[in-house]
Amino acid sequence: GRQIILAEGARGSLSLEVANRYNLSAGRCPPKFSLGVKEVWKVDPEVSRPGHVTHTVGFPMDYMTYGGGFIYHMKDNLVHLGFVTGLGYTNTNRSPYMELQKYKTHEMLRGLLDGGKCVGYGARVINCGGYQALPSVAFPGGMLVGDAAGFLNVLKIKGTHTAMKTGMLAAEAAVADINDGAQPGHVSSKYEHAVKDSWVHKELYGVRNIHPAFKTGLFSGLGYGAFWLLSKGREPWTFKWSKDDAARTRKQAKCKEVAYPKPDGKLTFDLTDQLPLTGVDHEADQPSHLKIKPGMEKVPKEVSFAQYGGPEQRFCPAKVYEYDDKGNLTINAQNCIHCKTCSIKTPGHFIQWTVPEGGGGPQYGSM
Repeated sequence: GRQIILAEGARGSLSLEVANRYNLSAGRCPPKFSLGVKEVWKVDPEVSRPGHVTHTVGFPMDYMTYGGGFIYHMKDNLVHLGFVTGLGYTNTNRSPYMELQKYKTHEMLRGLLDGGKCVGYGARVINCGGYQALPSVAFPGGMLVGDAAGFLNVLKIKGTHTAMKTGMLAAEAAVADINDGAQPGHVSSKYEHAVKDSWVHKELYGVRNIHPAFKTGLFSGLGYGAFWLLSKGREPWTFKWSKDDAARTRKQAKCKEVAYPKPDGKLTFDLTDQLPLTGVDHEADQPSHLKIKPGMEKVPKEVSFAQYGGPEQRFCPAKVYEYDDKGNLTINAQNCIHCKTCSIKTPGHFIQWTVPEGGGGPQYGSM
């Protein structure tokens, strides 16, 4: 029978539904995600260096929070820069969007962006659980490929090569199953075996301990990275974890405030000023695609707001979620740029992210 190949990227709606329905993650570690917040700048020609790439760790993060920055110099005096925040962060007061704004205040970036103009903005989650969190990639009548399954090499911050390869393996397995007369609803063991026998599996296994090594801080993570240069992933142990990203968030009473710069409108910006750069558009009269799950209607006010200070109003990079002083939640679904963070980080996972009508969402140009 025919196979449906799901290539939705990180936290895909159908992929998540399939994983839950068929229990594809049984025996695996919970998935881990990071949120990448990105801007595109038009800079002075004198500081433009097309092809130059910089990756950073440290500032503005504390040493116990996973994250890092990137700066890519493109042609036409464009610079793509951003900051990636691991969604396993514990401080409920943290804002990934404001981490990027603070990142730009570093003297290296301040000098690069001085006199420039921000022309693009966007955000999207990254599936970074790696080998330990890989689900079964075949299910009745279909297969998962690319970041829908989590085939990202966290060390290289790269997943296009594994996405293409798993897509090829899925196509080959589907054709072979059809030629063998497989029945509708068939689970393709050919695809499962092809992935396990491929360089994709070997590559992800080799870097399986890099991300988990940062659980105890930046220095332990970097130290393990140095050890990896010798081991190349051949160490006989595998680090595991039991909590998902939402469960790692601490209650607000146990968290310190996080200091962020006041937006100046030139280098750093208020989130509402950046939203138009996403080109986000949804039909105004359509039902909200962001729903509170049945039976969890009291969770936003009594749990998220009362105990955690409403973290969704800080982690959302599009100002979708807003609480009033009494803890009543307003969902501005028309602002949503489809990053999927709310389906990952809300306390108790009370948000159900569904696909909006009419192909609405961000309309990225140069991102």
